[in-house]
Amino acid sequence: MKNTSKYFEAYRNLFIYGIHIDIMKTIITLLILCILVTGCLDQQPDVEERIKRVPEEEITHEETTTPETTPEGTTAPETSAPETTEPDTSLSIAQPFATYNYIPVTFTGGLQSYPLEPDNLGDFSLTPQQTTVLRTNGFVVVPWGYNQFYEVYKDCKENNMPMIVTTDSVLHTYHILYDYTLRILETQHFSQDILGLTRIMADTSLTYYQQTGDDAALKNTAYFCVAGRLLDETFTTPSEVQDMVQQELTLIAAHQGFSKSPIFGYREDYSQYVPRGHYTRSESLEKYFKAMMWYGRIMFRLKSEEETKQALYIVNAVKDTGTLELWEIIYEPTVFFVGKTDDLNIYEYDELAQKVFGENYTISDIQDTQKLNQFIEEAWELRDPRINSSWVEDYQDVEEETKGFRFMGQRFIPDSYMFQQLVYDKVGTANSPRLFPKGLDVMAVL
Repeated sequence: MKNTSKYFEAYRNLFIYGIHIDIMKTIITLLILCILVTGCLDQQPDVEERIKRVPEEEITHEETTTPETTPEGTTAPETSAPETTEPDTSLSIAQPFATYNYIPVTFTGGLQSYPLEPDNLGDFSLTPQQTTVLRTNGFVVVPWGYNQFYEVYKDCKENNMPMIVTTDSVLHTYHILYDYTLRILETQHFSQDILGLTRIMADTSLTYYQQTGDDAALKNTAYFCVAGRLLDETFTTPSEVQDMVQQELTLIAAHQGFSKSPIFGYREDYSQYVPRGHYTRSESLEKYFKAMMWYGRIMFRLKSEEETKQALYIVNAVKDTGTLELWEIIYEPTVFFVGKTDDLNIYEYDELAQKVFGENYTISDIQDTQKLNQFIEEAWELRDPRINSSWVEDYQDVEEETKGFRFMGQRFIPDSYMFQQLVYDKVGTANSPRLFPKGLDVMAVL
């Protein structure tokens, strides 16, 4: 208190006799520092918001000594022995690939108009009509003979001409980088990964068949062997499925349109297996394209008990062999580049299978007809596919005919969805159907 009294006395004297300039500087500095510190503290997010930003695997919790409660409702005695838990065998994404955090952007452009009086029209060979359009609109588009966007900008730079960077040239550059990056990944990584995964799945499916004698497991063996042969002609094909595999490969090579699948019995559009885009650049990319098209198109429909059993055998095989991570190495990056699968996938089938058959279900559980029918009934409540690329008759229900599991389902792409909404049976009649969309349909929707 004594020191405090002296402080207040000195403080009073300062006001009486005038504050020394050095002390004033000190006080002002302290005030500014307090304001800055207070402002920074006010900007800190609350605890809940900060926790939301931390990935779950980075959040650790202190051990507690809360006594456990037994199923009977009594409290179990505390013990110092370490608690043992069963390993989690459920299929889930360990670490999402390239997560996207939405950032809202609001921008309203506005430029004042100004008169266009070009003084270098003599440098360009424009017709009178083109010159009129230029003066009216501020720009004119004319044929010039360039093959690539960069050639235009290169010439402008070399000739010291002003240039405008248009959005289409930026989009084209983005597409080139996107296409090149995807092509490198597919050539150097995905092709080898999908071949390794296919070998494991084919071998496991054959083992399931040998253990159960179930034709569903045998058809799975053929299913994976088709993909294996598309990737590598020397892929081992068991004699039990040799004929089915060869018949599918013949139809794929002919790519003549819709035909009955020798393995699955429904109509498949084999014209889809013609490589296109950058997949025509090399033999490796052509093989990869065909195999992924096979995995993306062939469906295991919920309407079929056998096909649903096949799908569950596949999901169980992924669990038994511990190949989910290998599957994700292929699936997750392609989600980033292309989009999520439009069909039900491994995660959804495994989650429902654990609910119906039990957490540690096996191939024996899958053979239980009663539980299989229960699985099918509950799976109908899962999401429907939004894009259909399969054969469906007028009298058939699209969801009923196409809903099901795909190993590497084709992705939901906005323009494909738009096209589907603008053809028969959404547009036109049975007598006058609109069977094919137009490229401008997307622009009209947007």
